[in-house]
Amino acid sequence: MKKHLILILCLALAGSMLTACGDNPDTAQTTGTTAAVTTAVTTTAAASSDTTTGSEQGTVGGIVVTDQTTASSAASTTAASASAAASTETAASSAAAVSSVSAVTAAKPSDSDLAAAKTAAEAFLKAANEKDKDTFVKYSNMDIMLETLRISAKMSASNGKEVTEEELQKTIDQSLESAYASYAVPGGTIGDGVFPEKFINSYNQEAAENGNVLNINAEAVKENPELAELYKQITAPIEKLYIFPVKGGTEASELYVRQVGSDWKVDVLSSQMLRYVAKSKLSSANAAAKTVYKTIATALTEMDSENMDIIGLKGTHTFKGSDFNVQDSSALKGMDKMKALTAKYYTDVTKLEEITVRINKNGMPDAVAVRMSGTIYDVTVDDEIPVFGAYPDMVRVENNNSVTGTKALVDSMKLDQ
Repeated sequence: MKKHLILILCLALAGSMLTACGDNPDTAQTTGTTAAVTTAVTTTAAASSDTTTGSEQGTVGGIVVTDQTTASSAASTTAASASAAASTETAASSAAAVSSVSAVTAAKPSDSDLAAAKTAAEAFLKAANEKDKDTFVKYSNMDIMLETLRISAKMSASNGKEVTEEELQKTIDQSLESAYASYAVPGGTIGDGVFPEKFINSYNQEAAENGNVLNINAEAVKENPELAELYKQITAPIEKLYIFPVKGGTEASELYVRQVGSDWKVDVLSSQMLRYVAKSKLSSANAAAKTVYKTIATALTEMDSENMDIIGLKGTHTFKGSDFNVQDSSALKGMDKMKALTAKYYTDVTKLEEITVRINKNGMPDAVAVRMSGTIYDVTVDDEIPVFGAYPDMVRVENNNSVTGTKALVDSMKLDQ
């Protein structure tokens, strides 16, 4: 997983977010998109990928997302705008000489650390449920997000786009409301904490690499020390962190609680971004499964119209994506013909790692499952796991880690065969 998206999206906030506060109709679409992308880290759970309603596309902060690339491209674009607004040509040239950043290795917390981290998680959850701003901010790094809004307002003003105090406060209030909705679990409780050593080391490696890419030093950002401090906080490595499951909600959720100085705070940046990426990838996988299902149905219908035997294809069949690299010809029959026509109408089928389709007694598909390339980080095993999608049922964040394969996934869909 490209955890650097967490950092990119945060950096994209600076210099661009508050442009959406204005009422210029010529910039409404662009600035609305910018604001939507940059608020994804605090609105993901509230504006989820719609996997619970059957949509194969994810919606995050108002943007329809079908894969990680979409998010990355949008974030990269806004990050470039932020960089242009925050730097001068002189500052950019002086930044090139900055020294490299080294990755920090995870430090195993103690029992007292665990107790302090859980106390912070419980206080944060209670604050989210009660919309207690002071406590919510105290026990999280939400202050970074709010500070970003204030810095963005200043940068907008310097670029001729004045943001009033009323507009700024409205944006801050909206961000907080979205954050409350994302984390609130009325009656919820905090489960046992997990120390995710692999995640921490991987995250820190990404943070170090992004710190080097940013090339931020005192000289380079002398004109904007506030932004320099913000960059420093965003790229700060994690030494100690626990992940706590939140029990009692309608869907699985966790709180990532990290040590900041002597305090323990819920990390709203990494936790929401990881869930956002997971939902985005699963949304893409479910969409791919639906497309394969429909394309195979089209292929079999076409075969039937040419008086080819499709009833004989009844059963559950598992393939590699590369198995669909079949050139269509009039000589092909049966399964080879189905593969050729499927690839003809849906070329990306060959990019999938694995596909299982169940063909019913009428010679039509009634269930499809796919495994995508790439992985999703799963806290229960502190490791990356495969990404599965299915149709007509859908795979969700809560059950992706229990899927053992595409055939098992298809077998679990008990339909009329």
